[in-house]
Parts: sequence; C-alpha cells; structure tokens
Amino acid sequence: MLVATNNLNFVPSVILLGSFLIPITFVTYLYETLSSWEVSFPAMATCLLWGGAVGTLVAGTLEYNVLETPVFLAMPGVGLIEESAKLIFPLGFYLKGHLRSEATGILLGTASAMGFAALETMGYAFVTLLRSQGNLLVLDGVLFARRLLSPAGHAAWTGLVCAVLSRE
Repeated sequence: MLVATNNLNFVPSVILLGSFLIPITFVTYLYETLSSWEVSFPAMATCLLWGGAVGTLVAGTLEYNVLETPVFLAMPGVGLIEESAKLIFPLGFYLKGHLRSEATGILLGTASAMGFAALETMGYAFVTLLRSQGNLLVLDGVLFARRLLSPAGHAAWTGLVCAVLSRE
C-alpha cells in the first residue's frame, strides 16, 4: 500500500509490522506446540513486550561506551551486553520460581529475545530508512534479513539459557 499510494503515513506501519510479524508468529508457534509449559499468556506477553523493551534500553545504554573501544573489543562486548540484557525478565520469573519446566524456560526466554529482536529491528529499519534517504528497497532488505535471522540468532540462545536455568 505504501508503494502503491506513495503515502508516507504508512511508513511507521510497515516498520512496525515488518519488525513484529516473525517474532510474534514464532513465539505463538512455541506457545501452541510446546506441551509442558507452565506459564500464562500474560506472563509470556510480558516477557515479549517488557523484556524486549527493557532489554533494548539496557543494552543500548551499556553499548554506547563500549562502541568507543577498538572494534576487536567492541563487538564481543556488544554481544555479551545484548545477550545478558535479554535475560532480565526471564531471570525475574526464574527468581520468583516460575520457571519450573524446560518448556517454560524456552517459551519465556524466546519471548523476551523476540521482543528484543523486534524492537532492535525497528531501530535498524528506521536508521536505514533515514540513511538511504527514504529508499524503500533498502528498508525492505533490512526487514527481510532481520526477520529471517532473528529466530536462529536472538531466540535460540536466550531460549536455551532459560531452559537450562529451569532444569537446574
């Protein structure tokens, strides 16, 4: 619709939908297919939305100074910060005793990671759109690549760590 009408009012919708479509679909798939989770839908949604929001704010704040160091030190530092920030909300559930099964750990960890991925993608999409001077093909490329990689990148690691926490 954005391309057909050339109406720039659709840009935020494209970025929002393009960023959240796969994360929400992936978490919904896990919620419906994992058999032994012990978590309510509101708890999962909390991890997705608030875990993602708090995780991106914490990571962005801590990464700001790390990115000023040499690149061979900065990238591992950024990775460590991001992976730790995604664990904030699932760790809260763990400390309250709500992670009693591996499936619950996978679900809450993946939800937090996918919320993080969606919000991070929105930021990358917005910056890309500005830097490309409004080139929608470049925006589409960024959204496509991040949608394709986020389940294997952000979600896999955080889901596994939370499953191990619940098991131990």
